[in-house]
Amino acid sequence: MLLRPAGHGALLGNLQAIDGDIVFVRTIDNVLPERAWAALSFHRKVLAGLLIETCEEISHALARLERGASDVELREIERWAGSELSLRWPASMAELSPDLRARHLRDRLDRPLRVCAVVGDLGETGGKPFWAVDAQGLESLQIVEAGQVDMNSATQRSLWDSAEYFNPADLVCSLRDRRGKPFDLSAFSDPEALIVAEKYWDGRRIKVLELPGLWNGAMARWNTVFVEMPREIVSPVKSVLDLLKAAHRPGAAPRGACQID
Repeated sequence: MLLRPAGHGALLGNLQAIDGDIVFVRTIDNVLPERAWAALSFHRKVLAGLLIETCEEISHALARLERGASDVELREIERWAGSELSLRWPASMAELSPDLRARHLRDRLDRPLRVCAVVGDLGETGGKPFWAVDAQGLESLQIVEAGQVDMNSATQRSLWDSAEYFNPADLVCSLRDRRGKPFDLSAFSDPEALIVAEKYWDGRRIKVLELPGLWNGAMARWNTVFVEMPREIVSPVKSVLDLLKAAHRPGAAPRGACQID
């Protein structure tokens, strides 16, 4: 038996320890040639700009809720949060008193925020963006790893295979509340979202119980925005043979920044 922190979810404590308002997280195996750096830089600035804009809207909504939002304002905030943050509300929401609706909205909005790049499915190993349903029946946007899916279920396998997007693990995060206080990130993790993976150790194939992944289970209760990015900013290198792909060969066509609508 091998005992050690397993999975990139073990890095949640590192993220908590970072003294920053906004943090970029990017997988180490997305290896781009120098000619693609300008495009990557541009699109990461797009992610950061959207994060800042969304944080400002959340802060404005929370301020309205704290000073006592009217019924009209509550409906406006619910519509905005549903449209921009893809938050889903329980059917009983409309039956709640204004105070309880405001309390529910504050709880859902006052959370860490992540803006995640997604690209057209590349057929690579990795997570994918999905709607997911938790144990309480609440729907939310999540990055799901294959190890979290019941591949013995024909329905679940079909949904997984039909996904049009891939998670390149390129995201920007807001770690503080509107008053500048750091969030307790462990409070927004799903400790039940463990993953059983197979790895090699000393030449032997072993099963590993991994902690909830940094951008899936560890961020399960964050607010999430997905942004489609061009495939040109993604070039996974899982093995040395991946460096033989066209993107890494000398003389390959240069890549420029794509137009954003």
